[in-house]
Amino acid sequence: FGTGAMVFTGLLASSIGGWLTGILALIFIFLTPSFLGHSMMNPKDIPFAMGYIMSIYYTYLLLTQLPDLKRKTLMLLGIGLGVSLGVRAGGLINFAILAMMLGLNYLSQYGISGIFNQSKNLILYLKAFLIPSLIGYAIALLFWPFAMQSPIKNVLKSLSELSDYGVNIRLLFNGEMVFAQSLPTDYLPRWVLVTVPVIILLGWILHLIFISKIWKKYNPSGLFLVSFSFLFPFLYVIYKGSTVYDGWRHMLFPYTAGVVFSALSIGYL
Repeated sequence: FGTGAMVFTGLLASSIGGWLTGILALIFIFLTPSFLGHSMMNPKDIPFAMGYIMSIYYTYLLLTQLPDLKRKTLMLLGIGLGVSLGVRAGGLINFAILAMMLGLNYLSQYGISGIFNQSKNLILYLKAFLIPSLIGYAIALLFWPFAMQSPIKNVLKSLSELSDYGVNIRLLFNGEMVFAQSLPTDYLPRWVLVTVPVIILLGWILHLIFISKIWKKYNPSGLFLVSFSFLFPFLYVIYKGSTVYDGWRHMLFPYTAGVVFSALSIGYL
């Protein structure tokens, strides 16, 4: 799963910025100690990270192929959705991202009026969402006995529990012991800044410096997808004050998109 997450990180970067960017992204994530180390022993966060970035990659591929719906893309997107949701209820974010990107793409192509006078195209986009979503949901249920008992209610119940774990353990942070349910606001940012390779941080800074040129050079929808997939989970967890254990292992999944974000900047230079 760790290898798969690295490969799909590279594939997403290459699909947006070319093979040089893809190779850089693959090297960057492989040389991230936190990610590589967890790939050897973490049976939860790493498979979730792979399902997450796999879903993001095939979501972007689907967008570039529209209005053609290729069975292979729909199937593999469904597998990515199934892996992410089957590992953790938070995998529903991939379903939401897919719906958001399809909706934005549809509005950019046909406008709001297209909802009412473009029924054929609307049905096409609904298929693009429903087919992989149903495949992914079915795969997730196969490996989730609790969800089998009530496919809607229990999944939502797990999601609500995920945002605020009930176990309140003590963690070492910044030279002090803190409780997991009342972490300082800078807990996640500081952990990331002191453990992520400097080259990744440099890429994030360069993206801000050359943002206008980078967004002119690469596909804007791809850049928006990567940016949202990287930033939103971090900002949401910080805003909600969600319980986080053992460093930032729970947030390894958006880091995959963060590597792509950085590699695009280095590749641009």
